[in-house]
Amino acid sequence: PLLDGPVPAISIVLPTYRRPDRLAQALASVAAQTESDFEVVVVNNDIASAEAVDAVVARFVLPIRVIHNETNLGQSRSRNKGVEAARADLVALLDDDDTWAPEFLAKHRARHEADPDLVLVYCGHRVVWSDIPLAPRERFAPPPPADTFRALSRGDFTLPTNSVMSFKRASFLAVGGYDPAVIAFADWDFQMRMAKLGKFGHVPDALTNFGNALTGRELDPMARLKAFA
Repeated sequence: PLLDGPVPAISIVLPTYRRPDRLAQALASVAAQTESDFEVVVVNNDIASAEAVDAVVARFVLPIRVIHNETNLGQSRSRNKGVEAARADLVALLDDDDTWAPEFLAKHRARHEADPDLVLVYCGHRVVWSDIPLAPRERFAPPPPADTFRALSRGDFTLPTNSVMSFKRASFLAVGGYDPAVIAFADWDFQMRMAKLGKFGHVPDALTNFGNALTGRELDPMARLKAFA
C-alpha cells in the first residue's frame, strides 16, 4: 500500500539490487538526517532478495514503502518507478552503495526553498575508496555554470552520482525521467535534459559519501567515455 499520513516535504527514492548490507548502511544514513519530514521509497530490483530487503527495512523506524519488481527492470526504470510512487514535491535519489551526511536533506530543502525556480540542486561529495589505498577525499560543489546544458554536453561539468541530487518531481516527470534506452550514461543524459528545462542550484558542502564500490578509473567520467568509444 501507499504510505499514509500527510504528504512529506521530501521523498527519498532508493533503488537496490542484491546488496542488503549496503542498503542497511544507506538507510542508516537516512535515519540520521536532521530533517525529519520525509518518506522513503525502496525499489528492490531482485525479487529473489525480497525477504532480505524486507528484513533490512524492518530494522528501521522510518516511513518506508518497499516496491519489489517482479523482474529486473534495470536502474533507469527502477528510479522512474520510485519517483512515480513518491508523494512529495521534492525528490532525492540515494543509491544503495552511497550514504549521506546528516545535513543532506535539510540543506537541500533549504536551497530549494530559497529559490523556488530551481529544478535541481546538487551538493559536494566525499570520495570513499574500497579498492585502492587512498584516504577519503572531499570535493566541494562549485556553482553551476552560466550555461549548464552546454557545459554538461561538452563534458566540462558533471555530477558524479545520482546521490548528490534533489529535484522537483514535476520537473522529473516533465523531462520523462531516466531514459532506459541510454545504457552507459543515463544519469548524464537526465542531467542534460533537466538543464534544458530550468536552473540548477548548489550546496557547496560535501554531503554525499560516494565511490565505495568503484575504482579510481571508473570515477573519472572521461575514462568512462573512452571505455565506450
